[in-house]
Amino acid sequence: LTNFGTSGSLFGNPIINPPQVAIIGTGTISPRPVALSKGRLGVKSTMGLSTTFDHRANDGMAAGHFSASIQAAIEGLDFSQLEY
Repeated sequence: LTNFGTSGSLFGNPIINPPQVAIIGTGTISPRPVALSKGRLGVKSTMGLSTTFDHRANDGMAAGHFSASIQAAIEGLDFSQLEY
């Protein structure tokens, strides 16, 4: 995991360092216009998430499913339950 969002970057392309076979990068969290249900528009906080992986060790479909599972887990968090 690498976080290039600390410098304000929305997206980045993390580089794999052998013997790693994949890495996830997170961008900055910022408000952006998004499509809501029933064709409405709204503003939500969003974060860029990128995955770099070695095709010699991972199948692209499996890496895509892994990225989607990370996205679903983050989007499903209930932040009202967190204590700071």
